[in-house]
Amino acid sequence: MLIIALIFVTSLIIMLTLSQRSLPLAIICGAIILCLSSQAPIYTLVSSAGILLDMDIILLALALAEIPIIGKILEHKLREFFEGMSSKYASMLGPALIGLLPLPGGALLSCPIVEKAMPSNDRPRLVATNIWFRHILFLVYPLSPALIIATKIAGICITSAMLAMLPIFGCSLIIGYILYVPKGTTESHPLQRSLGGILIIMLAPAIQIALRVLGFGIGASTFIAVSLALMIATLYQHIGLQDILRVSREMNVWEFSFILLAIVFYASVFSLTPIPRMIKCAELSVLVLCSVIPFLLGFATGRVQLVLAITIPIVLYSYVMSIGLFVAIYCSALAGYLISPAHPCLTLSSRYFRSSLAKGMLRLLPSSMSLAILGTLYGFFLLTSL
Repeated sequence: MLIIALIFVTSLIIMLTLSQRSLPLAIICGAIILCLSSQAPIYTLVSSAGILLDMDIILLALALAEIPIIGKILEHKLREFFEGMSSKYASMLGPALIGLLPLPGGALLSCPIVEKAMPSNDRPRLVATNIWFRHILFLVYPLSPALIIATKIAGICITSAMLAMLPIFGCSLIIGYILYVPKGTTESHPLQRSLGGILIIMLAPAIQIALRVLGFGIGASTFIAVSLALMIATLYQHIGLQDILRVSREMNVWEFSFILLAIVFYASVFSLTPIPRMIKCAELSVLVLCSVIPFLLGFATGRVQLVLAITIPIVLYSYVMSIGLFVAIYCSALAGYLISPAHPCLTLSSRYFRSSLAKGMLRLLPSSMSLAILGTLYGFFLLTSL
């Protein structure tokens, strides 16, 4: 048992260390080390790798590579959309809508919008506004990589997860409005705004949800929706194949696909080792497993997908995954991630606004703790009522 525990701890250390350089590489290395705790390491390795050939997973991986390309194509249109908008709305919608598309360093794109909407000497407040409204849509946005990956490994319907977290999203909007949005408001200017970029972004999740209702799998519905949105975006912006290939290389879009594949691989390896049984024998409370551990890991790693890859398989072995448990895990992991000093968006925003990282974290602390507590309470309410 001690040797198995040491192998598990070593795999976690390797993942946390390497994740600063490459998240998919870190997860794969952690999974390979984890195989050593299995009675049949080669079988565990081969069996887990075989799961990656599932067509649903392949289609999801392809879709995740397309999403950042759409974001890069439309980024200028999105920024133009907020020019002259009321500060009250721009400070909320700017980070939120730009945050829908996973662009490397994407937090910097919404920083100028927040700065223009909220001219203020309170730099930590600008940091907190940008981070909070950029990330709370991850609770209900069906093309969020974190939500796609989490629901896939948890075996939860993504539409059900979104609907369940709508009240938490509503509460998060109210919390952000009270804590961060300026009380006064500048008048909007009657500029001619192009709605094309916004409509294309909204089109993809609408198609995905419609296909899910028609009975399509999560992989097929997401891939079709994102591919159609990408085609429309290229036509809208008159982008050719060479430009798409150039953007793909610049943004290293395949890393988004590899993250999904690595997490699915890790979750499968984990389930085939003795570690879940050991954790179950430790008799950790459901509160610790579904709230405390995800929050602490989110804070420690600054990688929400990595946290979900570690905690969801543990919970799956000890309990039957339900919407309530999923909500508690997801909200707690996201809350810890938001205030992590290793969170790239937080560090980039602090640098842009010339704010102390510690002060930005403190400004986010009340809202992040509220998200963790509300998510846990609501998740446990769903667990007992459904």
